[in-house]
Amino acid sequence: MILTILGQCKLSTKPHQNHFENIFYYDDEYYQNHLHVSKVYWNANFNKRLKDVDPRYLYYKDGDIKRYTKYDKIGQGAFSQVFLGLRDDNEMVVMKELKPMKWQAINREIQVLKAIKGTTNTLQLIDAIRNQNKKQNATFIYQYLSSVNLLHLFGKLELPKIKLYIIYNTQKALNQVHSKGVMHRDVKMANIIIKEDDTLYLIDWGLGEFYHPKKRYNTRVGTRYYKAPELLVNNKQYDYSVDMWAFGCTLASMIFQKQPLFKGKDVYDQLDKIVAVLGTEDLLKYLDKYDLIYPDPPIHSQKPFTIYIDPENAHLVTKEGLDLISKLLVYDHKLRLTAEEAMAHSFFDGYRI
Repeated sequence: MILTILGQCKLSTKPHQNHFENIFYYDDEYYQNHLHVSKVYWNANFNKRLKDVDPRYLYYKDGDIKRYTKYDKIGQGAFSQVFLGLRDDNEMVVMKELKPMKWQAINREIQVLKAIKGTTNTLQLIDAIRNQNKKQNATFIYQYLSSVNLLHLFGKLELPKIKLYIIYNTQKALNQVHSKGVMHRDVKMANIIIKEDDTLYLIDWGLGEFYHPKKRYNTRVGTRYYKAPELLVNNKQYDYSVDMWAFGCTLASMIFQKQPLFKGKDVYDQLDKIVAVLGTEDLLKYLDKYDLIYPDPPIHSQKPFTIYIDPENAHLVTKEGLDLISKLLVYDHKLRLTAEEAMAHSFFDGYRI
């Protein structure tokens, strides 16, 4: 790919192993100021090798499935089933059996898991065994943790634990994976697990994807109730901010004790539920700013997040919490707080670790 908009930016030639041996690329100032480029970590994947970010070039030595014995089923999703397992050295593991899918998707998940290896608050991949039988296309082996997901703890946590163990540590996990150039794209309560010692882990990277500036991505990703507005209006040039919207929904659900916060029957109704709170005026400004078309947008006036406060949740609501929610749940993804900015918010004062 050769980028050649002369007169608008400086161009230089450097080795760039993502695509070709040498390409022209825009300078940093161009990326930092571009409307359709992430405001953080936009260059995280610039110097990575093709085998690390492109599923077509992955080299991975598969493990031996004979080393593992499958036991009880402990979970199921749209694309996989999860079982407890035992390795031949008597080490307990988690075995994630993928349903039939394109080999590129399997390779991409392996690449994403390799990219985030070593980050805290994320489960580590132990082994991967790819195959072509009719029942499954691959089995991923993860470390075993005795844990429950956040959905099971919903309504049982007081504000200090919400701040310290749940919300702040989720931000740490997101900031670390974003710094590795990875978008999760399916952040939700069911994908946040808590160990008995209160350690938090962000799991399920099946929809994880590498971020590349100005790349057009599939918007049919994520769980409907947590989908960011840019996905609902088919803005394909999205970035890490989709995770921050989903995190904002998670935070608001924990504070207001309302799960999910926005409950649409389909993607159109989902946007309507969001607009019913954020209002039509700001949606139209967003669509105009990014030159997006959305026929017949729903018409609603803007409402404050205080509409969610009731006697059952009032003890969890603070001025700082409302402010953080209002800076995460905004239409414009360029104005949404990043994970690092959210971690620095006054809501977490006294709870940072």
